Amino acid sequence: MPETLKVEDLKEGTGAVATAGQRVTVHYVGTLTDGTQINGPDDLSTALLARTDLFVTNFTRRLMTYALGRKVEYYDMPQVRKVVSDAASEDFRFSALVREIALSDVFTHRTKGGGEGEAVTSAETAQR
Repeated sequence: MPETLKVEDLKEGTGAVATAGQRVTVHYVGTLTDGTQINGPDDLSTALLARTDLFVTNFTRRLMTYALGRKVEYYDMPQVRKVVSDAASEDFRFSALVREIALSDVFTHRTKGGGEGEAVTSAETAQR
């Protein structure tokens, strides 16, 4: 099952065009990649909460992408899973995820440009 959320506008609304400052009601319907039907924000919330592990893993991948300054690759996934596992004891708090990413081997041993070469020093990290 893909670990990404794909949003597609399949049908444009038929109501009046909203103007700035006007309150509008939006009704979202859709289908998740596993076939789960979504009929509004409550269904989406329920579906995400039922798949906390996938949601947190994907969120961690995205956060780690930002932290590393490069795409997270297949060989980084053991580190992603470790971050998620270590943050579980703190109910996946954002601060726990950030701390575990900062302590991860993939972050502490990263190199300039994300490839082979010189390691990034603490002083260089502080300047970023």
